[in-house]
Amino acid sequence: MAKVITLVLSLLIIVTFVSQVQADGCYICESGKYVKYKGDDKENKRRDAATCGCRVMGTMNPCKVKADKILCSVKNETLAQEKPVVTDPKKKVKN
Repeated sequence: MAKVITLVLSLLIIVTFVSQVQADGCYICESGKYVKYKGDDKENKRRDAATCGCRVMGTMNPCKVKADKILCSVKNETLAQEKPVVTDPKKKVKN
């Protein structure tokens, strides 16, 4: 029984840690809309949010807003030479 409890607690700690590492947040825009981002809050992500028409007034983490309130999503790749990708949640992406 002790082994089961230890296993469950270990898995809970791992899941909690992984979810925090992959955290996403939202920039709160002056217009009352939001721009979703992944990872850390960085200046280049704020600039990309401005391309969506968002004047950033603050942040919210985690991002729990309705889809109709989100202007776009800002995603930055890990490679410095790659440009950030700005996606519009209203457009469907074909795979």
